Amino acid sequence: MKARYENGQVKFYSKLPSKYVSETLNIAGGFHLLPTEIHEQEGFFDVVKPEYDVVIQELGPIYFDETIRVFTYPVVDRVFDLEELKSNLMAEFDVVLNEFAVIISRCRLVHDPEPQGLLDAIEQARITRRATLMAINNLSTIEEALAFHIKQEDVDALKELFKPYM
Repeated sequence: MKARYENGQVKFYSKLPSKYVSETLNIAGGFHLLPTEIHEQEGFFDVVKPEYDVVIQELGPIYFDETIRVFTYPVVDRVFDLEELKSNLMAEFDVVLNEFAVIISRCRLVHDPEPQGLLDAIEQARITRRATLMAINNLSTIEEALAFHIKQEDVDALKELFKPYM
């Protein structure tokens, strides 16, 4: 991808134009085939997207880096709020809790009275729920909150406890 300044703004080009007119050039066709030096003389430069960690960083506004002669983006550290991160984790966990509420309801509809194995699975789900809620509430740093994940393998293992009763 190429970009250039036009009317004070960066304009992106997925491919260079074939026809091109400027104060110095009037190309009726084949501009995109000309040497890179000519493209750069006309202000067309590569766009380079730097590597960054999307969890803790984001890209700032594009700019032209005179040193390496490319359009690129500054990498900016994101600013986090611990309570917002914890709230997001709670929302993520709510999805899991709702899924288990449906599973438990289905199992209870099928089994009356509830067999001991189902009661044990429900109790294990409650223990896991309490432990996870406590873990989220006890997160005290942004680093801890960013590192905390509800593991799909743990959710899947808990689901396995309910399979015989579905």
